[in-house]
Amino acid sequence: MSNKIQQITPVQFVNGRLIGVLPQPKTPENGVNPLAPTYRKGNVEISPSYGGTRPSSTPLEALDLSARVWKILVRNKIDTLEKLEQTPVKELLKLNNLGLTSLREIQIKLAERTGLTPLGSLKYLPDATYEKLIKVGVYTLEDIRNLSDEKLQQIPVLNNSLDNLSVSVRTYNCLARAGIRTIGRLMQATDEELLQIKNFNEGCVSEVKEKLEVYF
Repeated sequence: MSNKIQQITPVQFVNGRLIGVLPQPKTPENGVNPLAPTYRKGNVEISPSYGGTRPSSTPLEALDLSARVWKILVRNKIDTLEKLEQTPVKELLKLNNLGLTSLREIQIKLAERTGLTPLGSLKYLPDATYEKLIKVGVYTLEDIRNLSDEKLQQIPVLNNSLDNLSVSVRTYNCLARAGIRTIGRLMQATDEELLQIKNFNEGCVSEVKEKLEVYF
């Protein structure tokens, strides 16, 4: 008898009668099933590459958290990456001994997995500002950049006028001419975008960053 396992082709029955063979999707060379559902990791949509199926769970160790934060999560039965991603921030903050510093660590590690810039790594964001942003679902700099004008207006710390930054007249006028008149709009702009503004140079970029640190 041959030891080779025979591949069984799925068939379709109606009322107990065989009516045909179910069509099978072709799997491309990279091994990804094009019909497999995607899932989200942070703010990024991922297509499974495990033969078209998502791994059932990823150990929390994969996030490389500090021992203290890891123990807090595991003690509260959050022992996989999937469970952590599915736990609302407000629920995490209810955990014993898990404060904003621990939350920042978690958000930084999660953002690093997706290649995004975590809010926790922006040194000019104090705890109070950070807390306000995460409460409205803003976890990374990319989240701020993707906010609509309407949403920006609903977040006071981002909707404040550039007048609060006390930048030089030259820098202020350059930003205003480019339509950047609030803190949020300024944070949405990348260094490259700022340098494309007429008469706006690297010195202006440095000034803006310094003023943001003072402001926050």
